[in-house]
Amino acid sequence: MPIISYFSTSQKLAAGLAGLLNLCFLFLTLFHCNTNILSQAAKVSSSSKSSTSTTVNTFRPPAIPLITTDPYLQAWILGSNSITDSTVKYWDHRDKEMVGMIRITPRSGVNEESRVYNFLGNSSPLGHWKHYSLEDEIKIVGKDVSPGHCDITNSNSPEHAASRENCSKFCRNYASDSSDSGADNNCKGYTLFQGICWLKSCSDFLTDGYKGAESGVIKEWVGGKGLDMIDLEVTPTKTVVKLWEPSTGITLGLTFLSPMFPDKSEEAYKYLSRGISYIQMEILSNPYQETIDLYLDATAQWAVNDCDHEEVTWYRGESESAMKNDFSYWKLGSSAQNVLGVRGDGVMLNWGWLYLAAASSGDEVESSGGRSSISRREFLEHGRLPKDKSEDSGKAICSDGLPALSLVYKNIRMGDKHTALIGYDDIKSVRYYAEGDFPPYWTHHYSSYADALQQAIKEIPMIEQFSNDFDARFDSEMTRIGSKKYSQLAALAYRQTFSAIKMVYNEKRKSQPVWTFVKEISTNGDMQTMDVIFPSAPMFLLFNTDILKKALIPVLSFANNETAREHPDDPNSRIVWPQYTYSDPYSPHEIGTYPVADHGTKEQEQMPMENTGNMFLMLAGIIKYDDTGKNVDFFYPRYWPLLKSWANYLNSTLPFPENQLCTDDFTGMLANNTNLAAKGIVALEAFASICDAVNEFEVSSKGETSEFERNNLINANDCDAYRSSARHYAKNWKTYAWEKDHFKIAYDFPNSYSIKYNMVWQKLLGFGDNQPFDWTNIVPAETNYYKQHQNQYGTPMDSRHNYVKLDWLSWGAVMGESVQPGAFQKMFVEPAWAMANNYNDTYKMKVPDTPFSNVPLTDLYDTSSGRPAWTPNAFVDRPVVGGIFAQALVSGNRDAILKYDSNTDSRKESKIDASNPIEEVVESEIVV
Repeated sequence: MPIISYFSTSQKLAAGLAGLLNLCFLFLTLFHCNTNILSQAAKVSSSSKSSTSTTVNTFRPPAIPLITTDPYLQAWILGSNSITDSTVKYWDHRDKEMVGMIRITPRSGVNEESRVYNFLGNSSPLGHWKHYSLEDEIKIVGKDVSPGHCDITNSNSPEHAASRENCSKFCRNYASDSSDSGADNNCKGYTLFQGICWLKSCSDFLTDGYKGAESGVIKEWVGGKGLDMIDLEVTPTKTVVKLWEPSTGITLGLTFLSPMFPDKSEEAYKYLSRGISYIQMEILSNPYQETIDLYLDATAQWAVNDCDHEEVTWYRGESESAMKNDFSYWKLGSSAQNVLGVRGDGVMLNWGWLYLAAASSGDEVESSGGRSSISRREFLEHGRLPKDKSEDSGKAICSDGLPALSLVYKNIRMGDKHTALIGYDDIKSVRYYAEGDFPPYWTHHYSSYADALQQAIKEIPMIEQFSNDFDARFDSEMTRIGSKKYSQLAALAYRQTFSAIKMVYNEKRKSQPVWTFVKEISTNGDMQTMDVIFPSAPMFLLFNTDILKKALIPVLSFANNETAREHPDDPNSRIVWPQYTYSDPYSPHEIGTYPVADHGTKEQEQMPMENTGNMFLMLAGIIKYDDTGKNVDFFYPRYWPLLKSWANYLNSTLPFPENQLCTDDFTGMLANNTNLAAKGIVALEAFASICDAVNEFEVSSKGETSEFERNNLINANDCDAYRSSARHYAKNWKTYAWEKDHFKIAYDFPNSYSIKYNMVWQKLLGFGDNQPFDWTNIVPAETNYYKQHQNQYGTPMDSRHNYVKLDWLSWGAVMGESVQPGAFQKMFVEPAWAMANNYNDTYKMKVPDTPFSNVPLTDLYDTSSGRPAWTPNAFVDRPVVGGIFAQALVSGNRDAILKYDSNTDSRKESKIDASNPIEEVVESEIVV
């Protein structure tokens, strides 16, 4: 079932008629299909297609995700209605070219010549050169004489002047002398005027108004357009496109499949980490049975950070001879191979190797490496890759002809599916302090990337089935929970959140070797940013708590000063890297700038209550939603003293937060922040539930932990004390934050409000009323106030600004849904969907009353205009959009999405204690 549909009624009619044409041709003899009827059908089909430009009735995401597998392996179509309208780009708008072309050669007698169209990107000059004889030149007459448009040079010498024949010869000789037939100074035509021969670098020059001027075109570029995109689906694992060429009725199906499955298994983790995507091409209709060839390339821009200056190397895979005949691949990478040499936001990978492979081989599949300026022109003019193999291996500056890996599929038959695989071996994915450079997780299972590619080819049928099954379950459940619009938003959020993570293998940690690293994309490029992981947590709690566990371990390890010790696993080993120590009494903010973790205490952005609360809420969420029965051993007993010290700090600062930043640091510091206080209070309740789970683990461990640990690391009375304190603070909060009919942004900030999105975690963690907040009295009044202040695209996040964060808006709506069914749709889905819907007639003009944004899904936008509230490259493509799965987490059926078998489901009941409130104790009574 489609997740995002981009297919108007008239386009469906056109596609249907194209199918009818195909059927008639296939059964022409049997059914005596009248060619006049076919002609009329073709006219209707063309007319239907041309009318679609004014039809605006579908959802088109602000950016079309093509490949989204990790922070670097991202390819988008930004701000265009079609994948043929724009260059393929990185999330930050830098070119990351991929070009796809289709060459259509008519059957004899149907048309005169081959035509070439792009089906992906618009970077390549499309069409073909048409060369004219002297007799034909004058048929193409321009309208403007030089000095003027696209002049190259002129001559009034006797050998060139006074005759069109001489000017033509002058132009042809000039063209043959040019070293690059595609260069701007290559002569394509001329104008003879007043005895002077003017050579032209274009074929559309003008000569009107110059009496007596004669012009001729010797070489003209014919064509130059892309196929029409008539259908688009974006699912959690695929982007599916249909493209159409009206004059021939040919329809091309194109699928970008990235196997980002959420299963908690080694197989799924291999798919997540190896970064291999499938590009599938299939001719869906070909009424006139034309000959069709396809071209696909991926350029050096995938493998460098600075295309103007970095050199790349390319060659055929060196182990190809050892492979089976149905497998070949090419690779391209930076010549310098400065592994982990660049870091930060808006940077691209410039180490490792880009791979391109065809799933099949034979006479009808060609592959090569070399300058795309040559390979693309060869396909345009001859429908093949260059015969000269001197470029099959080589080196060049990225900008010198833009080297690329290329594939050509020849004589494509209707119904045949051709699959190309694109992937990237980054060799080392992250650097974690002095502990080392970690490779991607797949290296634990495959001997080489070539081996991974070959396995990926064998798995194509299985991957397709997994993808179809998961996407269908996802759509069904998200539609049930919210609506079709919610499913469409959720599909985008799923792709974007998963593309921000990288799974690695740390062989030095034998007990927990698999770690997940998260990049804070577009707002400074930090890694393991606690207030970025936190809003994405609902998605991982819904689909795979293991991924969230593996993301928190590197933070806990750093905070525990393991990164500064000679032996990380030995707490008694000496400190040898003091710059990597951590000394603050609360949770860190981050650990470095992706992909290098090397920050210590002094590099931290101070968010004491924010990050400590985030840690406890996520740990409690893992305990509640984890289905392995091993939900505390990843942090207990190793990090329990550290966590307990943070709980004591949190307790000492509530319920009145000092002047400090919260996650919304772009709004500045704020003392007595009621939303931040709500986070701290719910987090203290969450810590009490974590304490309960640890106690249960101790009881069930039956001596697996030492007597010392049982007596000194956990005290059952502590759990109740923290819980009671949280509920006491919640009552204080209710008193001090109240103002008339809602709750203020800060205790001492009258006539104000803010969305108290942190309070939603009381619902997400399954805590009941008064655990710790008086939910039935606080939430109805608060969310009703949000609805009163809702603008066209949502409620502003507080009274100081007109913008809102997408994740926080959804959490406020989840709170509203808990007390008024239907509130989630009205408060979040409808306005957020309208913000994200960028179906527009032309990408440069927005549809009236529809915002326009040419970026991946933003999480900070203006609630009146619907436009991103910050710079074009900020607050976009961030994993925080995973927060919109909060409603699915509280009301969804995880089994329906993950397809658990109820007869063999071994998941445990929640370890969170949600018992009735106990007698209150004041802060001084807490045992610390």
